[in-house]
Amino acid sequence: MERNSDIPEQLAKAEMISMKKMDISKEIGRIFLVMHQVNLDSNLQDTPEEFWDDDLFEMQYNETLVYFDLTKRLQLINVRLRMLSDLHRVLNEEVHSQHDVYMEWIIIWLIVAYLITEFYDVLVNEWGIGPEI
Repeated sequence: MERNSDIPEQLAKAEMISMKKMDISKEIGRIFLVMHQVNLDSNLQDTPEEFWDDDLFEMQYNETLVYFDLTKRLQLINVRLRMLSDLHRVLNEEVHSQHDVYMEWIIIWLIVAYLITEFYDVLVNEWGIGPEI
């Protein structure tokens, strides 16, 4: 999270973001890995299997969960990870938008080049203006 803390400030100042498309994709992947580890790989939200056989300490376990406020902490982590994920999606869309604009300019210049060559062709062949060959 610290690695990405300056990105919203850069966006607010309308500066260029120094991240490349590959870096943004890697960060999105890292966020999904952390979300997966917190929500699926860890047993923090599940009742341990030991209590299925013998629930002698289940009450103390539940009290410990309440004491450490584990559910709220996990929700807070998930909210922060979703915010980071949304931020990186915005950055990804910005990179795609910049690429689209670049491609549009290439198409515009190709059309201009085509029109110039067609205009030259009309001048030479139709009106007889131009160098004699």
